[in-house]
Amino acid sequence: YYTHPATGVWKFNEDGEDTKISANESSLLCMGIDIDDDGNIYVSEAANNGVQRISKCTHTGDGSWERSVLTGNTVHAYVNGSFSEARFSFPGGLAVGPDGNIYVAGNGAYGGDKNNADQSIRVLDLQNQVVRTVAGSSLAGYNDANGSAATFSGPEDVAVDKNGLIYVLDRKNNVVRKIVYE
Repeated sequence: YYTHPATGVWKFNEDGEDTKISANESSLLCMGIDIDDDGNIYVSEAANNGVQRISKCTHTGDGSWERSVLTGNTVHAYVNGSFSEARFSFPGGLAVGPDGNIYVAGNGAYGGDKNNADQSIRVLDLQNQVVRTVAGSSLAGYNDANGSAATFSGPEDVAVDKNGLIYVLDRKNNVVRKIVYE
């Protein structure tokens, strides 16, 4: 699977041909993509300031896909809370952790917006339907610490290994950082 900023989410088949599985409505600017163990696809979308899930339609039986907003909306902000209340500001990369939760890089200042308040790594707790900060805050900087005392500057991408260790591409600090999160 891969994302194309202008056209949506695509899937490569075994022959190397690609098939569009989800159109990109209004140039949503897909920034991150990952797949869970059930085959659901998660996409962070900078233009819509949120995270969407793309799932196979089980009720149609025709192999089509269905897109739904998990959290966020078109207003960019940095707010934790329930999926309906949480807000993102041009979210960057995302990763599905071994716990099945979704980890999202805040992305820092993106698209020329110097006032982007999201300099964090956040988790979408799918079981409790809540977004909370793992590390970082609304302040840019470089500080190794726990929780919101840690600072990043443009956390662009995130990966989670099988042990739950989180790796962050801290773009403006030119480093890859590791978070131990329990």
